[in-house]
Amino acid sequence: QGATLTVPIIVSDTTGKGVISYDFALNFDPAVLQPQPVAFDKTGTLSSSFEVNAGTGTPGRVVISGFGSLPLSGAGTMVNLKFNVIGTAPTTSLLTLAPFTFNEGIPFAEVMPGQVFVQGTIRGTVQYGTSATPVGVPSVALSGAGSPNVSTTTASDGSYRLAGFGSGAYTVTPTKTGQVNGITAFDASLISQFLVGTAQLSTNQRTASEVSGNGTITSFDAALIAQYVVALPNTGNAGLWQFAPPSRNYATVGSLTGENYTAILIGEVSGNWNPLGAPFASLNLVTFTNPDNNAASPTANKPGTRSNPQISIGQIRASVGETLSIPVTFTYPAGNPALRAYQFDLSYDPNVVVPNGAGADGASTLSSGFAVVTNPSTPGRLRIAVFGSGSISSSGTLLNLSFRVVGGRNSTSALAIGGLLLNEGNPVGVASNGSISVRR
Repeated sequence: QGATLTVPIIVSDTTGKGVISYDFALNFDPAVLQPQPVAFDKTGTLSSSFEVNAGTGTPGRVVISGFGSLPLSGAGTMVNLKFNVIGTAPTTSLLTLAPFTFNEGIPFAEVMPGQVFVQGTIRGTVQYGTSATPVGVPSVALSGAGSPNVSTTTASDGSYRLAGFGSGAYTVTPTKTGQVNGITAFDASLISQFLVGTAQLSTNQRTASEVSGNGTITSFDAALIAQYVVALPNTGNAGLWQFAPPSRNYATVGSLTGENYTAILIGEVSGNWNPLGAPFASLNLVTFTNPDNNAASPTANKPGTRSNPQISIGQIRASVGETLSIPVTFTYPAGNPALRAYQFDLSYDPNVVVPNGAGADGASTLSSGFAVVTNPSTPGRLRIAVFGSGSISSSGTLLNLSFRVVGGRNSTSALAIGGLLLNEGNPVGVASNGSISVRR
């Protein structure tokens, strides 16, 4: 609907037939088509040298008369007729040629009808479900299963237009992969707060919280998110996209608008997902290029950050074979938001030290009562995510690292913090790296 339509009148080989004129009428449904003010176009057709005239005074009928001094030659489009499509989808009109005459009946013309089908369109928007403000979701694939199958993807603002439908039933389903970001230990903390009644979650946030897929929000869902953050296996549905509604069924497809969907990234409860990319340094993507440099963290020793919370590791002296408990010190300046979750990576030289057990422990520290999830499986890298239903708003030992010395005398290893994230970036944390020196 609203398009312009060119209807070609196609003829088989006219060579040697002596056709120097034709007269015909094209009949159609006037509720579907409307002739344009100039109802024909002979440019580039077999009739390009003919005189052609059209009559459109009768609704549902275009009368065409054409003649020339040289006979038609060849096969193809004899002339094009021009229409505006005014019918409401889905609707059909037959296109019949009656009468049709070459010259005064010789040669005889066998005519065949045509048909025009006004296709339906579906328009809508896909928006992100847990964001506090409307955010369109790009690159969502919308597939319409029917005859023929149709598909499209959402634009940068989340809008879409799905077209090309046939006349039958369709099922439209949205899907998306990629653009996964914003899942942090803070999301696990929100679940813990919700379970103990200190935080409220919207309907969409509850959907994002249900990571295991069993239909109930539990601490297990929070644990699965923490495992996802530190790249442990068995993370349920964390990082997968879900849509509400999951699909829509149509008996026929007309011109539909406002067919909107809500996209939810499972595990991203807080709503800080960013369509332009990760809103923070994702732990799963952190690369340590120079772990011996105390500036491995992008905020390490950054000037002018004394009002920011600081996490620091000292300079440790150790003996060969010693098991170390290394305090991570937290300096909390007043006026900053309370700490409810944090995560970081620790790089070290695995030829000098290796994690002892889980590699970190919150007992008798500021993180006591929080869940501490670690992944020490990659040599030289310890991933740590900590969350809980409580909060931290004082200075002290944040947690203890546990390492075992495997290097020989005079060996050293940096303890470099990377990917530091307090809550979800508020407050901004500053990292100060440490080291281990094996002296005896």
